[in-house]
Amino acid sequence: MRLPSLPARLPLLSDRRRAGTASQTFLRQARRALKTNSSEWRRIRAQVLTEEPLCRQCMAEDRITAATDVDHIDEDSHNNERSNLQSLCRSCHSRKTARAMAEGRI
Repeated sequence: MRLPSLPARLPLLSDRRRAGTASQTFLRQARRALKTNSSEWRRIRAQVLTEEPLCRQCMAEDRITAATDVDHIDEDSHNNERSNLQSLCRSCHSRKTARAMAEGRI
């Protein structure tokens, strides 16, 4: 019996990683106070992005990047106070979320 080569197995590993991420995303969505497709969250999101159109993290690092996501600073999705929301680009938001998940904060 011939064993599959390493490159043939790599897609399986990335598929598993994606599946794990999808289930984690589903669980995080289920715990949110406001679902991301709710009209109230869309209104809040639009307000934050209008008030703060550039990524806060990129600006702190002297880069100009359009914000695409709204992030809960304290990682509590039930705390939708404006002071707890910041605009981030997709890349910065993904890094912040991945770090929080790896550290077990969310």
